[in-house]
Amino acid sequence: MKRILIFLNYAFAILLLSSYLAPYINPAVFWPIALLGLAYPFLLIFNVLFLFYWIVRRKKYLWVSLLTILFGWSYIFRFVQLGIDQDGGDATGPWVEVLSYNVRVFDLYNWKDENNEQTRDKIYEFIGSDGADILCLQEYYSNDNGDFSSAGAISEAGGAINVHESYTTSLGPNHWGIATFSRFPIVGKGQVKFESSTSNICVFTDIATGEDTVRVYNAHLGSVHFGYEEYELLEKVGTQAGSRDSSGPLGKSRQIEKAQREDIPVSEVTTSMVRLLKRAFVNRAAQARAVANHAAESPYPVIICGDINDTPMSYAYELLAKDRQDAFKVAGVGFGNTYAGVLPFFRIDYILCDQEIGLVNFSTNSNIPYSDHYPVSCNLVL
Repeated sequence: MKRILIFLNYAFAILLLSSYLAPYINPAVFWPIALLGLAYPFLLIFNVLFLFYWIVRRKKYLWVSLLTILFGWSYIFRFVQLGIDQDGGDATGPWVEVLSYNVRVFDLYNWKDENNEQTRDKIYEFIGSDGADILCLQEYYSNDNGDFSSAGAISEAGGAINVHESYTTSLGPNHWGIATFSRFPIVGKGQVKFESSTSNICVFTDIATGEDTVRVYNAHLGSVHFGYEEYELLEKVGTQAGSRDSSGPLGKSRQIEKAQREDIPVSEVTTSMVRLLKRAFVNRAAQARAVANHAAESPYPVIICGDINDTPMSYAYELLAKDRQDAFKVAGVGFGNTYAGVLPFFRIDYILCDQEIGLVNFSTNSNIPYSDHYPVSCNLVL
């Protein structure tokens, strides 16, 4: 038994050490390392458990996990913040609140409630009560029929009357895409072009906040596109049930039929999950590089908001956060997980800012349960 524990301890230590490379290796070159980055929180927990076990047993093997954890100590603070020595940089002057929220098409497909208008209205109400000056919404939906006239309702609720909408898909009067709202004048706007045709999108909006102008990027990068079988399998091993990725192919009758069966073809679904994850890692890396390259040419200070669908131990995050401030790391407290799905510990929604911008009072609104993402907000001193 002892030999098995020692072997497992070394194995998890090596895996944790390997996960430290995930932010620096392009998945297009070697994609399996991205899986280890995704698993980083769990690998860390296993090593902490081994550390405490050997401490209790007073065995020398405690150094294996202890040194491994200490070697990657700084990465822990990408996931949890203690709120110590957070001065927000040069945080003097008027604050501008920025809110980013993946609204999961306002519950259009009735994930949260049999009457999706109830969820939609609660989201509108939250946005109105928050009163953000700049609002970035992903998985945005609106139609021309009047029942989901999102832009008008949000502007009326929140007072952010200037709108930059961009759509990836339009079917008749129905539109899916992304939207940025602002209390301040919008003086320029456009879209970051991705190489491949995709339902994902990033727009930029130049906003005049008085004497200053900032460029706000609103991004929704590549989703994994898990279907019903994959989520059924995750729900059997996860901690929560009932979550679905709204970007996934949910309408396929084959998937619905399989999901209704008690037996799940584990090997088949696992293979499918790995294939989908590989494609998503590679796509996100390319998309993140496109956004980072575009932002590097901005004539204005940059704010990057949105759902990048990747954790802080990822190549995509590293590209976007390089030489920028992560609002959670600078001004947040506690655990930063923003995904309210089948697996915990996932922080995939961000507010990233250039160094000259002050950051105060970052918040993950984990009490807002209307989507499979939590809204994130921060006060910025421009």
